[in-house]
Amino acid sequence: MLDALPFVAVDLVLGIVAVRRPWVALVALLGVLPVNGALTQVVPRLFGLSNPAQIALAAWHDALVAGIALAGLLALVRARERSLDLVEWLIAAILAVGLVYVAVSPVTFTAFYVYRVLYEPPLLLAAITVLARYAGTPGWIPARAALALILSSAISALYAWPQVYVFRFSYLQKFYTDPGDQIHHSFLAHGLNQPRAIGLLHSPNEFGAALAIAIALLVVPGLLRIRDWMRAWLLAILAMALLISFSRSAWLATLVSSGLILWLSRAQLRSLIAVRPDSRRRTLLTIGAPILASVILTIAVFTTSGAAALVKATATGNDPSVGNRPHSVRAGLTVLFEHPLGLGLGTAGPKAARFDETQGRPRILTETWYILYAIQVGLIGFGLLAVTAVTILRRLWTDRLRPISRAAFGIAFGLGVGAIFIPVIEDPTVSTPLWAIIGLALAGMAVTARGGGATDPS
Repeated sequence: MLDALPFVAVDLVLGIVAVRRPWVALVALLGVLPVNGALTQVVPRLFGLSNPAQIALAAWHDALVAGIALAGLLALVRARERSLDLVEWLIAAILAVGLVYVAVSPVTFTAFYVYRVLYEPPLLLAAITVLARYAGTPGWIPARAALALILSSAISALYAWPQVYVFRFSYLQKFYTDPGDQIHHSFLAHGLNQPRAIGLLHSPNEFGAALAIAIALLVVPGLLRIRDWMRAWLLAILAMALLISFSRSAWLATLVSSGLILWLSRAQLRSLIAVRPDSRRRTLLTIGAPILASVILTIAVFTTSGAAALVKATATGNDPSVGNRPHSVRAGLTVLFEHPLGLGLGTAGPKAARFDETQGRPRILTETWYILYAIQVGLIGFGLLAVTAVTILRRLWTDRLRPISRAAFGIAFGLGVGAIFIPVIEDPTVSTPLWAIIGLALAGMAVTARGGGATDPS
């Protein structure tokens, strides 16, 4: 119990710093989230931390988000003319509806936990846009926030190789499996003879989705001013780690998000290609080494891991996870149509069993996140989220000439497609960067609408 006190103190300090320097706190938040699994899984078991200490340690990002949200609230209160934007009103409505479904949930403790997981990221978005409108936003924030996330993701991606090929299954057994239990099936895949990569996160699908975000931020032209060789090597590092995660939903999300971003950036790409021939040759030489390394590693992985069997089973529908998906979707839709007003937060999905409150009740599981969410908050709550998403995407599309808006649009669309197949989009290490990046894009639009707006040096 006493070992929790230092972590509680750190959380308080983080919250205070976030109130005073919210933009710095946002960069720190996005920079540490890609290694959050090491903090919440590995560190507690290495040092034998008590449950209260583990909770306090895991609350570091809650403290930062709370501080940023409080900074936004203070900026709103101090403003001479106070008003909320349409997106902020929609998020406020989502938060209010969520509280209703906490109250009606039969699993109260789980419901509060799920409320925090689902609605902390939208709250962060609202805080970012309010801060930008009433306190100003520094011009460096989108690039530095993106770079912090990318570099931290690269560290996690590099660690994935010893995690898979050196520590292998013993690492997962020691740090990610309860004593006496078998390694969870999510760390394995049909036909593979090696563990799936998780890097410094919690699960392969979460790791893959986080990498998809980092890759999308790297491919958008104009967001980061880094040298071509650095961009190429970072892309190679992230892409190869994504490969050995064997997260097919993340592969799809990356193809959709990065492909969409590159299509939206085709004018900039044409201008980059139309450079002098000598510069073009130098660029090809610069990126040739990471491309060659990626090709060699891809061949090595596919010839030694059993990946070909996994791809074939996926394509033919013989993979058990693929074959069971239609049944789980039908079962989820049946529950939804039987309870169109919703069953309450914490009644569906993998998190429903987190606190053992579902004992004696059937667990509702489906791998499509949209169905899971609708089962909990009903068609009205789901419709409210859909309206919010459409409103945001329309604004991002209108502002697509700005690099951060192109990145946000592509990431949101790509992860949205991935959420059809796996509910990883609600994990904080995925949803927090997603909503934060969207918030930064909307913040830039708000500042532009005000004619430049104030600039906060912090």
